[in-house]
Amino acid sequence: MMSATINIKQMLHDYSKTLGFIAFGISSADSIDHGAYLDTYIRNGWMADMHWIAARRDIRLDPKALLPSAKSVICVAYPYGKSGIQGGSESINSYAPACARYARGEDYHHILKGKLRKIRDMLREYYPDAKCKVCVDTSPVLEKALAYRAGIGWMGKHTLILHPDYGSWIVLGELLISIELPEDVPMQDQCGNCTACMDACPTQAIIKEQILDARQCISYHTTQSKLSIPSEITAHMMPNQYGCDICQLACPKSKK
Repeated sequence: MMSATINIKQMLHDYSKTLGFIAFGISSADSIDHGAYLDTYIRNGWMADMHWIAARRDIRLDPKALLPSAKSVICVAYPYGKSGIQGGSESINSYAPACARYARGEDYHHILKGKLRKIRDMLREYYPDAKCKVCVDTSPVLEKALAYRAGIGWMGKHTLILHPDYGSWIVLGELLISIELPEDVPMQDQCGNCTACMDACPTQAIIKEQILDARQCISYHTTQSKLSIPSEITAHMMPNQYGCDICQLACPKSKK
């Protein structure tokens, strides 16, 4: 049976490339050992007013809370560039530089969900009774932790997953499945002593390596918060700003 699952995994991996994914990996569906980190994050108020993080804390740590029969998680990464996902239909000049790159093109949530459903459908050709659940960003799952566990990339000091060829210019998606596939191994950290992302943040939102205080983050205030933006944040913003790419632009891996 193991050889059969390996073949299925390779077929799914190869198919994912035809869909435009630049990374494909398998994680177990076991609980994620981030409880202490998440509790510290919540306790210190680094989540700002994103109270939904604390409200579904236990679910985030356990993929099986979303799909009880889950045994594996297929993790994928999709690239984007200056014009966003798939280039978008608008001129980049109508956005840049005030709009974060990921938001310049088409809505990646819909794009990735559609592509993940195609992978799901291929899996079900071999396992018709397989239970599956597509997750993209809005689902209560620690997708960066799963992506790291699946070998998609390593966690940068700016808290984003870094791919060795695409840097952090990627969006993530997951497919929880009731089939057990061979797991991949985490990728070794390649940041070393570099602190370019931390040094570049104009509001010092990256308070420690891999810890971001949303209360100081331009991206949070312009894409998530419903409250008035503090003057100490607006002092570092451009007119009509939406999101922020400064830490990503500073990263040597993303500059490639």
